[in-house]
Amino acid sequence: EHLSDQAIHHFEKALDLDKQTIPASLNLGDVYMSQKDTRKAIAIWEQIIRTAPERSYLAFKRLEHAYETLGQRTRFAELCQQLIETNPQDWRARLSLGQHFAGHGQSAQALDLFFESLVHNPHALAVHQAIWRSLAALAFNRSLVRQYIELTHDAVFYLDPHVCIRCRYRSTELLWQCPQCHEWNTFIEERIATAEDATEDTDVQEAAV
Repeated sequence: EHLSDQAIHHFEKALDLDKQTIPASLNLGDVYMSQKDTRKAIAIWEQIIRTAPERSYLAFKRLEHAYETLGQRTRFAELCQQLIETNPQDWRARLSLGQHFAGHGQSAQALDLFFESLVHNPHALAVHQAIWRSLAALAFNRSLVRQYIELTHDAVFYLDPHVCIRCRYRSTELLWQCPQCHEWNTFIEERIATAEDATEDTDVQEAAV
């Protein structure tokens, strides 16, 4: 109990200094969950969505579990739908909502969301893996497999590379502090350009030379 109180104190102090210190918010909520204070944990994690919406996906699994602990399963779906309405290009909210539906046996509904995620980010390996799991659950329906093939015609798979906006250091995972320039909160997710876009960029560069 004493250690938990100390942890809460330190995490709250970090958030007083910077409300966007996401690791502190995530861990603070974890401490409250360990103390069976689910509502307080939810309040902390939902604050991430308001203060740093681009990082909200980091709290999705925690919030889904917490809502179900309170017997409010539909609340997670409502949250994801709200995020999608706010940002129609939010592929992670669609992916998480699809995984939520798949976990409750709604494979067809999940697959629709995974296909939508694919349109917004055709390079995310996590989306392709989720699609194949749903296709397997749906006995590899031929029309659905054809739809997947059409959507992935020009896709390139990669593990969500992140890049430091200060020094361009690359990482396959989201880092809070850059190991090269040592700056904090400088990593963003970088998308891969399509082959057509890359060709156009090359043509422009050659023309400039």
